[in-house]
Amino acid sequence: SAMSLYYDMISRGHRPDLQAYELLLQGFARAVDAERAAWAYDEMRHWRIVPSAKAYRSLLLASVWSPNQARIYWDDYRVACKNTGVALDGDCVDAMVRHAECASGSAADFPS
Repeated sequence: SAMSLYYDMISRGHRPDLQAYELLLQGFARAVDAERAAWAYDEMRHWRIVPSAKAYRSLLLASVWSPNQARIYWDDYRVACKNTGVALDGDCVDAMVRHAECASGSAADFPS
C-alpha cells in the first residue's frame, strides 16, 4: 500500500518531498479518507513542506464529510496564498464551494 511505501522510504532515511505527499493525498481524496489526509497534512508540517494548491485540493476532497476539517485547510490555504501573493487556485475554490453547498444547502456562507 501507499502507506507501506511511505514508511519504507522513511525507514531507509529518505526524506519525503511534496510530490510524495501529493500522491498520498490524491489517493486519500479518492478514498475520501479524512483521517489519513489529516495525518499526511501533519506529516507535511512536521517536515516543513509547504503544501501546493494540488495538495490543498486533495485535502479538501478527502474531507468532504468533515466540514470543520475542510474549513481549517481552507483557512490555511487562504493565508498561505495571501502571504505569498499567489492567487487562489480555481480547483481549490470549487472544492470548498462544494463543501459549503453540502454543509448548508447553498454556497451563500462561502467566504472568498
